[in-house]
Amino acid sequence: MKSPSHLYHKSNSNKEAGNLLIENELYASSVHCFYYCVLQFLIDEYKDKTGVTFEQITKETAKGKGTHNYIIEGIYNHIKSTFLKYDPTLKNVELTNLQKLKRQIDDLKTFRVKADYHNVMISKETSLKAKRKSEYIIEKTNNFLS
Repeated sequence: MKSPSHLYHKSNSNKEAGNLLIENELYASSVHCFYYCVLQFLIDEYKDKTGVTFEQITKETAKGKGTHNYIIEGIYNHIKSTFLKYDPTLKNVELTNLQKLKRQIDDLKTFRVKADYHNVMISKETSLKAKRKSEYIIEKTNNFLS
């Protein structure tokens, strides 16, 4: 069994921090933590499932695409090309599920941008939605990749 990476631990720490921030009514900061919990989880999974190293990810993202988009598109395309079933009926269902997963990631990213950069109040409701989205994304990604 492989030893968990530092990013894996950071992902779990961000999840815990997000929960503590909600408890302390620091909602914008919690959204930030839930987003980075997911991003760090996705980077770690992408590395493990594709064999791409952290150094290669850094090199590729330095070319201008950005780490976030590179990883989100990379994990989506990897799941789509590798893990979808060959049964046409199941493939359509799983493709729909994969597209829903991508929308959840995009939604969480939008929440994070608003929480970090926009002059808006982030409510407890938005914070809890971000938490649920992060849990959904991690669960569904694990389901696809297992």
